Amino acid sequence: MRVCVSSLGAQLTLLVCVVFATPLYGQSSVNGQWTDVFTWGQGGGVEAIHVHMLPTGKVMFWQTWRESIGLWDPDTDQFSSAAYPNPTSFNPFCSGHAWLPDGRLFVGGGHITNDNGLDRANIYDPFTNTWANNVPNMPSLSSPPSPYTTGQRGRWYPSATTLGNGDILMLSGGMNGNFDPDSNPLPQIYEFETNSWRSLTTAYKSLPLYPRTFLTPDGGVVSLSNYGDDTDLLDVSGTGSWQYLGDTLDSNLHNYGPAVMYDTGKIAYIGGGHVPTANISLLDLTDATPSWTYGADTMAQPRRQNNATILADGTVLLTGGTYVTGWNDPNGLVTVAEIWDPTTQQVTQVAEADSSIYRGYHSTALLLPDGRVLVTGGDHDTGGFQQNLNAEIYSPAYLFAPDGSPAVRPEVGLAPSSAALGDSIFVETPDAASITKALWVIPGSVTHAQNWTQRANNLDFVITDGGLNIDLPSSGNEAPPGYYMLFLVDDKGVPSIAHWIQAELASTPEFFGDVDGDLDVDGNDFLKWQRGESPNPLDSIELATWHSNYGFNGSVEAVLVPEPIFWGLYCGIFCGVGLLSSRVPYKNRTAKNVKIG
Repeated sequence: MRVCVSSLGAQLTLLVCVVFATPLYGQSSVNGQWTDVFTWGQGGGVEAIHVHMLPTGKVMFWQTWRESIGLWDPDTDQFSSAAYPNPTSFNPFCSGHAWLPDGRLFVGGGHITNDNGLDRANIYDPFTNTWANNVPNMPSLSSPPSPYTTGQRGRWYPSATTLGNGDILMLSGGMNGNFDPDSNPLPQIYEFETNSWRSLTTAYKSLPLYPRTFLTPDGGVVSLSNYGDDTDLLDVSGTGSWQYLGDTLDSNLHNYGPAVMYDTGKIAYIGGGHVPTANISLLDLTDATPSWTYGADTMAQPRRQNNATILADGTVLLTGGTYVTGWNDPNGLVTVAEIWDPTTQQVTQVAEADSSIYRGYHSTALLLPDGRVLVTGGDHDTGGFQQNLNAEIYSPAYLFAPDGSPAVRPEVGLAPSSAALGDSIFVETPDAASITKALWVIPGSVTHAQNWTQRANNLDFVITDGGLNIDLPSSGNEAPPGYYMLFLVDDKGVPSIAHWIQAELASTPEFFGDVDGDLDVDGNDFLKWQRGESPNPLDSIELATWHSNYGFNGSVEAVLVPEPIFWGLYCGIFCGVGLLSSRVPYKNRTAKNVKIG
């Protein structure tokens, strides 16, 4: 049965067609339901090992070679080709990926041979279907501490993490053809505004392949489970430094257990381990002394090689995996999905996927804008190599009324297409009185049981005439700049269709006279002016601007009285450059106004 549900868009009504198949397990309004399995991709099928929810609404995917890159439109159920990156030797298989602030996808590292990765990166623009093909190669290790060797570089199975300013941190990745733990120990940051790399040369550390990493609320990065089961914090300022936080409660979780940041600074590690666990471990980075604790409930059975996906209502869907000890044993396949509720910490079994398909290693799961979840991929070599060139889609129970018919969903009308972090935005909805939750979720970018971009923020709001006033997170450390899917959830637990919104960093005040750009006006700025290093070297008007605003800084709203020595210094310079006819006022640029789209 094909059912179309409508959502009020900014200027037109958008019809979103959702395909529902006969439920395979239980009542749809309680357990949700799965579609039948269908072939994924063109030309007989592709194993979607890497999948990305693009801000255009399409899904990008690839398998193990460059030419396997493709696109899928969830609204039309049509596949199409995508542009290929250059050079032809750039194979994005086994790369790490994360979003840039403008919605482009950063892809770092990749495949040469097993455990031997590319030292390249590239950037895909989903709005133009083009690759940048201009990112400089990653710098090699330079004068590293023992036992690392100068000149090595490359990353195979690296992590990529978007920082609070929109830059991308890369960690780990095989580089020598030797099996883990011989991974790239040098943290490197891609600075997108300058298209350059910065190496953290005092933060060398060997990490597992594909380490589970997240941006922390204070701007650092946490690596959840390392070789000694230690959890560590990376300070990305300067040349970097590591700090030990504590050990995980279960061992070897980095071995194919997924993690999600389900709210600001709050992390759940779900399953994983060489001997798989059913536990859900929690870490709250907003605590004064963060430490791991067990959740109140466990999964029905252990899982490794599983996926965890934040849903449109803020709960977390658990799919796939195996309960058997070892690498990737399909004899322990887990096909009944579960949902973890972060509020109650309870786990509930829901509908069962196709019981004949093992979705373990190389499987992926991705939240779609309409609230469904795409589940695809997976392979194993037990009894001969087998791979899943197919997919199935899970529709959570929140998409169904008690009688099994499609749920009536909250509508989103006029809403901003972009807004500055820290702003309050107005979202038009005729259902304001029934809304109990607002959240936004970063679109997924998934591979190998992990989604480094996967995080949600529960948003405070006030019901007002015709809609909601929603407060956005205050900084990029709480919500990295980029595109988000905004959902409104009503008192029946039904979410809206996602509204796409681009979160931008708030504009900082312009400090005229701040020659060195450190957000205060002081003697250092005068010295740079004196040395001819200002925008208008030795310009008298610029000098007067510096004098007028001397004492301003990022937290001071009033002019501070200059030290007497600066009056004398200024008078001497003033006489040298001539009389100034007017005082140039201090200017303050307010945050960018939101755009209605």
